[in-house]
Amino acid sequence: MTAVTLLRRMVWGAAAMAIASAGLWVAQAQTADPGDCMAPAELLAADVTLPALSAALQRGDPIRVVAIGGRSTLGTAAGAGGKPYPQQLQLDLAALFPNASVTVLNKSGTGQTAADMVARFDRDVLAEKPVLVLWETGTVDAVQRIYSDDFVDALQTGIDKLHDAHVDLILIDPQFSRSTSALVDFEPYLEALRRIAEINDIYLFPRYEVMQYWAQNGVFDFENAGKERAKFAAQVYRCIAANLAQVISRTGH
Repeated sequence: MTAVTLLRRMVWGAAAMAIASAGLWVAQAQTADPGDCMAPAELLAADVTLPALSAALQRGDPIRVVAIGGRSTLGTAAGAGGKPYPQQLQLDLAALFPNASVTVLNKSGTGQTAADMVARFDRDVLAEKPVLVLWETGTVDAVQRIYSDDFVDALQTGIDKLHDAHVDLILIDPQFSRSTSALVDFEPYLEALRRIAEINDIYLFPRYEVMQYWAQNGVFDFENAGKERAKFAAQVYRCIAANLAQVISRTGH
């Protein structure tokens, strides 16, 4: 095993633990209302345009959403009985759009780069005929140190696929934790996501900044473990869903 390979495994192992833990530790009681963790308006203030979703709502069509991403979208940290954020989001969207039939499908996996996910778009995303896709990406690319231009190329390929199919897209950037950020340089990938979203007029849900805000303001403590971490993970997924629902609701009214 080369030194580079060993270093990558060490970084991935440590980062994966932190990433899986990011969002696990809640400083407040697990019964806290999601309103306690709503991000400041300025963090979510970018314009969001979701024409396919808006048209489907106006027609009264069923609303199908596909979430694709990594461990944090898959929801492994909440345990077998926990609800990942897509499942929580389905409940929120059903409440926001009571006259629509809303389904949010979770097509996430583990250890996949942006290019790996794009390779699954035809089979796992477009085949479901969604009006909206939530694409969480960048973490594995950063850990594996994928060349940033290759990351951008994969993002653009995926965006083009969805655009050609007339499917709306919200990009979601990596999670924040101080321990992970000390091991992995996320900034080139965060910047790439910002740039590609701006160029394509796509909403980027700033999860990294939202979680950083939570950490800095004592809403969540991402660095300290607790015995009930699965319950706390579920609470963070609940908060991610609530903030995403707030964003999505802006196009539906």
